[in-house]
Amino acid sequence: FASDIIIRGFDTPAKIVTDDDSNGLKLKLENFNYAGIVTRMLQPILPIFFSIQFNFLYEGWRNDTGFDLNAAVRFAIVGGLIIAIGA
Repeated sequence: FASDIIIRGFDTPAKIVTDDDSNGLKLKLENFNYAGIVTRMLQPILPIFFSIQFNFLYEGWRNDTGFDLNAAVRFAIVGGLIIAIGA
């Protein structure tokens, strides 16, 4: 399920390229679709999500405690910042 979301929700980031033609300078849009624009907008913060995801998957696999307060606080801070920036 998660891989389907990633495959359908993300694409090569959208970009504007210049094409120097004999008729002059032309601007061209590449990967200018919903997924390309979303990927470009999320590109600065995606490393944060990847770091949290890999830390959860590969460092917290034992689940020694019932509730990880440290992880919950970090998740609340990162999520809160994202919501505050998006508002």
